[in-house]
Amino acid sequence: MLVIDQGSKSTSVYAFIDQKLKYKKKVNHTILSECPGQFEFDPEEIFCHINLGIADVAKQMIHDKLDLKCIKSCSLAIQRNSMVIFDRQTEMSICGISWADTRCQDIVNDYKCNNQIFQQKTGANMSYLQTIFKYKWWQKQTGYKYSKNHIIGTLDTYLLFRMFGRIVTEPSMACHTGLYNINTNYWDPELFQLFDFPTETSHIELVQSNQVFGRFTTGPFKIPLNFVIGDAQAGFFVNKPNEVKISMGYGAFMLSQCQHTNSSQTVVTTGYYDNKYQIIKAYESFIPVTTGYIDWLRKIHILDDTPIDLILVDVDSSNGIIFVPSQGILTGASFSSLPGHFAFAVLQGIALEINDKIGLIKDKTIRISGGVSRSNKFCQILADICECEVIREQQMTARGCAYGLQARFSAHIDRFQQVNLQNEIIERWNAIKIYGK
Repeated sequence: MLVIDQGSKSTSVYAFIDQKLKYKKKVNHTILSECPGQFEFDPEEIFCHINLGIADVAKQMIHDKLDLKCIKSCSLAIQRNSMVIFDRQTEMSICGISWADTRCQDIVNDYKCNNQIFQQKTGANMSYLQTIFKYKWWQKQTGYKYSKNHIIGTLDTYLLFRMFGRIVTEPSMACHTGLYNINTNYWDPELFQLFDFPTETSHIELVQSNQVFGRFTTGPFKIPLNFVIGDAQAGFFVNKPNEVKISMGYGAFMLSQCQHTNSSQTVVTTGYYDNKYQIIKAYESFIPVTTGYIDWLRKIHILDDTPIDLILVDVDSSNGIIFVPSQGILTGASFSSLPGHFAFAVLQGIALEINDKIGLIKDKTIRISGGVSRSNKFCQILADICECEVIREQQMTARGCAYGLQARFSAHIDRFQQVNLQNEIIERWNAIKIYGK
């Protein structure tokens, strides 16, 4: 099977042969970040990079004399919380704003008096993460006037339109727009009215994550796209109660199962329908920047490009340096501070913030992938601070997406939580290292 993992900074295409990851192509895309808070992208470039990645994977398979027909289907994991406007007649994109763009925070503050009703309907507190606030900010800044030819949605809607001409989205993407009601599992007219949002945009069809979205008729693979889901939810398959899945990249998204909504926590819909057409919900927490702080230390030349674990090989403390990720506070440095002490402080600060977010979950196990989790030192710090087992997995988003595609044909979602099946899945998809508390 083919898996497309479209992330914040890059697009990766994977080919799984006999349930093993065999081929991969990663293509970075341009990020426009010229002023504080700005994080924009070009949707057209991302669409082109998907095609480039698919073509490169096919080239690798041909080089190894593999028949491309052995790839039978495709799935797509995609960055959430984005805002894209495009013209359905010309297919041209008008803007693309990433989840990480924080410039709409003042707009969020303007609507805070409506947060209670917003939380009851969406399961989340108002935040710059929601698509609707990015749209309202962009509308205010540019004087944008809605046209009936325009589609205002998330990146999945644009890509699926370019691929197959369909104007659709699915729950794991829709629940981050600020317009989707997690109780009715549909667009909410009151939220459209609250934000004075064009009601015509409600014609974006809400569909299951696990269906045939279309069939590729051009390019090397003539296969159906059978599965689309938000990237953070993709690796959430097979998680049991009290297991926390953390996707780490520039920031970190944490998901754990829930049976009902809880006003004290942010709740999102995973976007996976089971055979009874029920939507599985999850508690979600979020840290805006994690691995990005390591990149920042390198940018200001406190750290060089040496792998983080080699920098920390002789370091077992921060030597008094304290780092608070949520506040961007770094304090306690002295003349005796070495690069490794700064690195340790950042890893420790990230782990402490994760523990703060998931501390209410008892007897938890953490499954983690990507970003700073590649550091053995970080995983052990996290296990020590959270006092739990930490399991680091390879390519959790892509593997979860691949397994979701495979499993959707045969099983009720409840089967994914059965211990025997979970052990089989972990062995099949190769969890790579376990860190004890």
